[in-house]
Amino acid sequence: MKNRQITMKKCNHANDTKKRSYDASSIDRDHDNCKKLKARWAVPMAKSLPSYPLERSVLIDGNAQIVASRIDECLRTRSVQAIFNDDKVRAECTTDSFLKYYVTLYDSSRDRVDGKAGTIVEVQRRKGCPMEFVRERCAIINAARGYKDIVSNQKQIHLSIPASINELSSYRPSKEDLRDMLKGVVGQFHTGYEDGRILCLDHLACMTNSDNANSQTSFQVVKMILECDIGISEIIGTILASPYGDELNVKMRHSCLVLLSNILDLLSADQTKTIPDNLIAEQGQEDWLVQSVLPCLIVEIKSCRCLHNACLSSKCLRLLVTSCPAVRTKATNCELMNVLENTVSLAEKNHAKLEKETKFAINALVCH
Repeated sequence: MKNRQITMKKCNHANDTKKRSYDASSIDRDHDNCKKLKARWAVPMAKSLPSYPLERSVLIDGNAQIVASRIDECLRTRSVQAIFNDDKVRAECTTDSFLKYYVTLYDSSRDRVDGKAGTIVEVQRRKGCPMEFVRERCAIINAARGYKDIVSNQKQIHLSIPASINELSSYRPSKEDLRDMLKGVVGQFHTGYEDGRILCLDHLACMTNSDNANSQTSFQVVKMILECDIGISEIIGTILASPYGDELNVKMRHSCLVLLSNILDLLSADQTKTIPDNLIAEQGQEDWLVQSVLPCLIVEIKSCRCLHNACLSSKCLRLLVTSCPAVRTKATNCELMNVLENTVSLAEKNHAKLEKETKFAINALVCH
């Protein structure tokens, strides 16, 4: 069995529920592009149909090689990490929220399903959010058909609280309330199992996300995390410095990097101040960023064990280089540029978001 770690290329999809006429000439164009781009998912022939029924399968007008190259590019564009199993003609996919699903190709020409020849695509959820899976499946099927991508370009609907209701809730937590909340989360983190610890880190990430919480409250929480002896900065450093383990460990690292990126986002939001300027005075926290956080981010980017985590690490690195002079000095003295350039070479074939964030990090190093 050949398993190849990858994460994909560029594609066209549209609404799965709409019927459209198919341009046969686009098949030839896609096939030519597939040869030029050397798609990661090389499928000379799809599997034969099994004896058992498939799960919401869709018949696509095209051979397996063309359909696989479209799906390959769709996954890359959507930054979905995948392992391609050549024997089973299957892509085992993982999104950045750790939704897992399989994409399997079957050959209908031998069995003549509904009297038509082509490639049957089955997208099967294995683990994760069902609603997110609906969007992913729609994007995959549309890509397989050669439709233009509209799923990833759809804007999320943000509902605001009416002013009449918002005025009734004027309560804002005090510093003591926030400190007690943070201490409670830390206590729960140290007493829980790994999945409970992930929930604690996700809770902290929500508290430091200005899109989910009041921006002033989020900023207060960030300063408490870094300036008070609560223990959250130690938790972040310990998790990032630990070796890779099982799936729960990877998720914990991801939650930790989301929290760290939220912290750095808020601290660097004021372009007139550096990160140390935004901290009320503890030099130790700047040393923590330079001595503990920066090396862990570099290792994460260099290894690319999890491309989603490498993407978040590149974002954190860019924020640190832009807003923290001590980190910028340390980063320019190591061979960080070579690491980032190698990551770009990997990401441009596998993970669009990682490619984007790594290039931003390179620009930050060059421009400062």
